[in-house]
Amino acid sequence: MRVEGNANRQVSVINVRGFRLDEDQAAVEMLLRNEGSVTTTTRGFSFDIYDQRRNEITSLYANSRKLDPREEAWVEATWNSEDEIDEGTYQVDGQANYVTGSATASGSFSLPGIERVQVRPSNEDEEDGKTGGGVPVWFVVIVLSI
Repeated sequence: MRVEGNANRQVSVINVRGFRLDEDQAAVEMLLRNEGSVTTTTRGFSFDIYDQRRNEITSLYANSRKLDPREEAWVEATWNSEDEIDEGTYQVDGQANYVTGSATASGSFSLPGIERVQVRPSNEDEEDGKTGGGVPVWFVVIVLSI
């Protein structure tokens, strides 16, 4: 597909979030937005995780992602640790590279303690502007079992 005018490639990181998956595992996600006029593919996304004192904890890598103009999409990296990942707030600094430039990511996320239940928001709810709703199937099964 040909685009009139100059091809403009610009990807921005607009949000960062993290989710605890287990005592020693978490998911870190970044929301990318293609603000350019042509489809752009990131060539991977590398970023570092820092604790509250700005000590580097780990480096993560998210896979490439193709984005159409004005499209937003989450990219995810899994944080695996040999030890338990502590509860707290973490800082993210990184960069997504694409054909004619790069997008810089900076933000923070919090992880609860392992004893707390954490539910990841579905991307459909966020895209539709919904705030949730519905009853999980596992909850219905438990209630019916009782």
